Amino acid sequence: MSELEEYLNGEKLPSLDIIYRLSRIAELDMKFFFTPNFYGSDYLIQNDLIRFSILKHIKPKKAIGNIKNVNKFIGSVLYQIANKIVYLNEIISDNHNSWEEYPRGLSARFKGKLAHQYYKLLEQIPGHRYDNDINQDYNKGFTMQELIIRKIDERIITETIQKIIISKNEEPIVIAFFDEEIENKIVYSKTYDEENMRMVFCDEKLKNS
Repeated sequence: MSELEEYLNGEKLPSLDIIYRLSRIAELDMKFFFTPNFYGSDYLIQNDLIRFSILKHIKPKKAIGNIKNVNKFIGSVLYQIANKIVYLNEIISDNHNSWEEYPRGLSARFKGKLAHQYYKLLEQIPGHRYDNDINQDYNKGFTMQELIIRKIDERIITETIQKIIISKNEEPIVIAFFDEEIENKIVYSKTYDEENMRMVFCDEKLKNS
């Protein structure tokens, strides 16, 4: 594979000077290089299902009218989702390299329940045994969060987000289901309703012990 193909496929991260030269050589608009797109994946920020799956979690709904830059807002939410999935994985795996503060005293049984409840989120982690596509692309210059973002769909969004609050400076604050569960040390059983893209809660719950 030529160096040009490596840049166009996203396997190398070019400098601005190289971006300009590549745009001239390949007759591409420079915007091509600034699109949140990995290996030909859909442009997530413009995907209607992604937008709906995110905006429906905003509380109160009236706050949607306060969003001035929707693309920036959606992009921030996607990154926060990826960041929270990384956090969840580190809590379950006892690998806390990225976090200064993390909950203590969580039993192996409790972490096992978390892992079972959120297995679909954990499958997005680079290095997960079921995620061969991401495994091949890991350590090619992308952060773990960037690799997770390209795999996010409406199910991952719905299983992660409990609610989104918009701060005074119009920034989204994503609250995940497992944020509260880890804090209170109790996991609530729930299933994903694919037809209606929502979480259905069951009566079963497990406390940390």
